[in-house]
Amino acid sequence: MKRQGLFVSAFAVTLLVGGVSGLRAEETKKPIEKSADKPTVLKAETKDTPENEAKKVETLSPTSMIPPFAGAPSFVQEGVSSFSPKSLIKVGGEYFYGTSNLGGKWNKTTDGIWHGQSLFVPSHIDLSWSKAFEGATVAYPVGELAGSRSYSGPLELSYHRQLGDGFVKVGKFFNVFGLMDNEAETHYGVQYMRQTGVTNFIASVQQNSFTYQPQLTLRVGRLLDVKHETQAGVSLGAGRGFLYGTPNDLALGFDLSHNFGFARLNMETSVAGGKGTTFQSLNAQLTFKRMGNFTPSFGLTSWHDGSQYMGQFQSTTFGLDYQVSKYLTVGGNLARTGGRNVVWFQTRTAF
Repeated sequence: MKRQGLFVSAFAVTLLVGGVSGLRAEETKKPIEKSADKPTVLKAETKDTPENEAKKVETLSPTSMIPPFAGAPSFVQEGVSSFSPKSLIKVGGEYFYGTSNLGGKWNKTTDGIWHGQSLFVPSHIDLSWSKAFEGATVAYPVGELAGSRSYSGPLELSYHRQLGDGFVKVGKFFNVFGLMDNEAETHYGVQYMRQTGVTNFIASVQQNSFTYQPQLTLRVGRLLDVKHETQAGVSLGAGRGFLYGTPNDLALGFDLSHNFGFARLNMETSVAGGKGTTFQSLNAQLTFKRMGNFTPSFGLTSWHDGSQYMGQFQSTTFGLDYQVSKYLTVGGNLARTGGRNVVWFQTRTAF
């Protein structure tokens, strides 16, 4: 499935980015470990002395500072963050079901919809095994996207283990570029991940599923502020057809995640090009603090692809989710795009 990026007007950028201009870099404090359903794992119950903070940093898993990936399946968001001295087997999954006028007529949907533009987050079932500092994951799509060129075969079929001060993964897995809310593809290859203090590093060499050529994906992220869970990252992607097999062979991205207290901002921007063409994108989304069982959200998205493979797109999205239980969420969304209103209602079951 082809994905496309984002290029928002300067006014929208000012509104969403201006609020984070006062961020402070507090590098000596502890990172916060993220997972799909548990935003905070570490507890600051002891006095925050430099010695205690350094000890907490040393005990974190390599994915503890990676922000939530809006466009990735739940097992990617969880990463290799669960370690156990005993063998642990976990069955998980994420399933979307609803209806939308995305294609012009109201139809059933069985995958997550991306900003009113297309199906993007695949419904799936996954099985993972972990023991000490090694593990394996297999995940298969079960929605409409199953069998598409982007998601043919398993979404992930990988093995990882500790190597020196980092972790190495081999098999099929999603590349990590920005917040994966723009570029998120799954290919066969090898990945290395390492965390040093408040900085993490993820590098992947994979075979592009569209061009069958090698490609490189690199992301360096840094925790800037513990209190506001502020994280920033820079990404680089290179290889023939790096962006969904289009002529855009080289990509550079910047991402930012910041918690204002009343809402969380996730933002990423990227530029790409190749063979006389350029691609520009920007995406910003505010997910407001949960109000009872309700969680509102607001997003601005736009991109321009000079190659015309992915064309142009702009949308303004409003969403409201209701948490029915630990495993079930129902939501409604409205995206104003292309002079029309795209609406979708979906349930999301995750376990």
